Amino acid sequence: MTSGAGETLFADRVRRVDLMNGVVRVELEHFDPTNAKEGDKEPATRPGAVLAMPLDGFVRSAALFEHVIKQMLDKGILRRAADGKTETASDADKATQSVKSK
Repeated sequence: MTSGAGETLFADRVRRVDLMNGVVRVELEHFDPTNAKEGDKEPATRPGAVLAMPLDGFVRSAALFEHVIKQMLDKGILRRAADGKTETASDADKATQSVKSK
């Protein structure tokens, strides 16, 4: 365990989420262009770090993510697609937002 600000982890997306003995394990993954195959619809990926946290912490984190997504929708950073899915706006990579948990 580290003290202070801690370590920054980057992932392109979540690979899977498992619950075991009250601990949620969130497996992250990275896009891997070196293993991409021509014609693949999905990008090639490789495993990343694993985030392990108690179930209560996971639930609180999920609520924070939902809150942040709502704010991003309200500000136009994200938008709802015709199929109901959430997608990024064209200039979303330029957006900056910070929300603290309560």
